[in-house]
Amino acid sequence: MERLVERGELARRRDTLHHKGRESPHRRVDIRSAGGRTFVIVIGDTGELLGTVDESRAFAQVHPGAIYLHQGEQFEVVELDLVAGVAVVRSVDPDFYTQSRDTTDIDIGEVLEQTTTAGGVPMSYGTVHVSNQVVGFARKLVATGEILDVVPLALPPQRLETRGVWWAIPQVVIDRSALEVPANGATEP
Repeated sequence: MERLVERGELARRRDTLHHKGRESPHRRVDIRSAGGRTFVIVIGDTGELLGTVDESRAFAQVHPGAIYLHQGEQFEVVELDLVAGVAVVRSVDPDFYTQSRDTTDIDIGEVLEQTTTAGGVPMSYGTVHVSNQVVGFARKLVATGEILDVVPLALPPQRLETRGVWWAIPQVVIDRSALEVPANGATEP
């Protein structure tokens, strides 16, 4: 930090350090599109730009059949062009809303560090591969939350390589905890 102050990149004001450059380094990252490219949302009848959504949220929010809420007005997504990055919508006033359904898989990549916790449980840090896929959506009544139907979708998975921490809990610890592990992998007391 002191070297940055000496080079004139940071300025000290009271007890805080501030970037001193003309352009803030924070302007280089668009937080709305931090998840990849940006999808545009267009009203089909008029061609008017309604808004944008980043790629990491597009499949869950503007998939075909989704009810998209914008400033209190409801729109149904009639098309999602994955190549062009465009969601085409039309104005609607349904008595239901939509809720996406997805699956997430996490696979361990390379172990970068490994240690043992005080309780003797191995803890690892390394690369992990995350795959998330929107597989469908439910239509639910606004008044009651009752599910009207579930519609399957065939959207491609979104993949992310990141880093994570995980614990390898020994079977003896699981046995002592009296947890039952059903076939689907979920744990129940």
